[in-house]
Amino acid sequence: MRVRAECLLAAGLLTAATGSGAQTAPLRLEKQIGSSLVVSDNLGGSGESRDRGAMLTVSPGFRLVGRSASAQGSLNYTLNALQPVRVHERPDRLQHSLNANFSLAPIDTGFSLGVQAGIGRQSQSAFGLQRPGVDGVRTGQLNQAEVYSLSVAPALQGRLGELARWTLTHRAAVTNTRDSIRGDNIGRDSSLVLADASPGLLSWNLRFSDSRSDPKAAREISTQSAQFGLNWAPDVDWRFGAQLGRERSDLRSIERETRNTYGLSARWTPTPRTSLSLNADDRVFGRTHGLVLEHRFARASLRFSDSRSLSAPGVLGSIGSRTYYDLLFAQLAPVEPDPVARDLLVRSQLQARGLNPDGIATNGFISSRPALTRLQALSGTWQTARSTWTLSGSRSVNTRFGAALEGFDDFADSNVLVLKALSLSASYQLAPASSLSAVLQWQRNTGERVELGNSLRGVTLGWNASLGSQRRFSVQLRHSLFQSLLRPYEENALVMTLQQQF
Repeated sequence: MRVRAECLLAAGLLTAATGSGAQTAPLRLEKQIGSSLVVSDNLGGSGESRDRGAMLTVSPGFRLVGRSASAQGSLNYTLNALQPVRVHERPDRLQHSLNANFSLAPIDTGFSLGVQAGIGRQSQSAFGLQRPGVDGVRTGQLNQAEVYSLSVAPALQGRLGELARWTLTHRAAVTNTRDSIRGDNIGRDSSLVLADASPGLLSWNLRFSDSRSDPKAAREISTQSAQFGLNWAPDVDWRFGAQLGRERSDLRSIERETRNTYGLSARWTPTPRTSLSLNADDRVFGRTHGLVLEHRFARASLRFSDSRSLSAPGVLGSIGSRTYYDLLFAQLAPVEPDPVARDLLVRSQLQARGLNPDGIATNGFISSRPALTRLQALSGTWQTARSTWTLSGSRSVNTRFGAALEGFDDFADSNVLVLKALSLSASYQLAPASSLSAVLQWQRNTGERVELGNSLRGVTLGWNASLGSQRRFSVQLRHSLFQSLLRPYEENALVMTLQQQF
């Protein structure tokens, strides 16, 4: 019922918004059905005995895209029905995948609304069994869980005469893990910002915010703050900022802490293709910072980020782009700002590479408590006349905050978790209707104790062909090696996929 409710909510909002407006584009519905067969010498990933067998998956789905003068959005949903053959470990027979993005901004109202929804599978523990996700369907059951997420963010803007502009925002986000309360969380963020009505060389802003997080497996926490800021823009390429405020929080203990906060920021955009932004803040729970460098070449794009921030309970340790679709969608943002047009671009490129949009690109784990996360990530794409290359690398250091139910997540075994991941994919166009693809994956998870660590290496080689305008077929060979003191395994698999669009 939860899956159906999220799908209906996203589809209903998209249909209602795109059904109005003077310049409404047709609401486009694309249906598809796919089938895949995985033949493996160790599907269960057990180090004790090889779990030889096969997994047949039938995947009906649809894609809904619409746009009007005041709204736009896309929704992609797939239901994966799994049938194991001679397999000891039984995975979830029904697995869901959802990516939905919707935005509404009626003209001359000052109101806007953003909605995002997602469903995908995730490793529950960074110290447990890890499996590759290049086929988009998790064929194993151990250490796997389906995670649902939904966020709704309305905003309202206005003016106080010629003195100031005001913006009132609220964001409600829900994360829910199927058949578990690990990572389940309800978060709310509200803010009121007053800013200079006519910003020039020097401008000011005043911000009031209230943030609350209510995890099921830990106590509720909240943070309130008031902040005054000054911005200086000496020219169009440079922008500097300074902030001073007061913050109160019960994050580190039940007793609330109150202290002064301050911060600095800078942004440099020498060309439309290049940007560099920096910020550093001193807050109640510690120091945070952010650095983002982006550059777009004629046939390539590169992005590097380094941040230290507070992460809410839920999926931690990844770069916020757990699937190949998410990763490429973020990488192509400088190339195609329009999210609807970018969705088409991302899916066409993934199809050419033989990559499933729901394939897992980065590692992560599910936490029941907040954490202070230091995340460094590098991603890039490079295209030639007949080939496409994609690189993604990340390193995250996650330090626990607060308390949760005893033994309920990885932070019960280690106060600090370090996750590293590297992925390289390439495709080469053999002919207009066929291509070769290759994916190299490596990840390593470590804790404070040596016996908790593990590593996963994998390589996938594939051939992809278009059988007409609406049908595609691919064959992949996959080798995986998982090293762990508790459950090591080695796997070789053949994956065949056929997809039909209507």
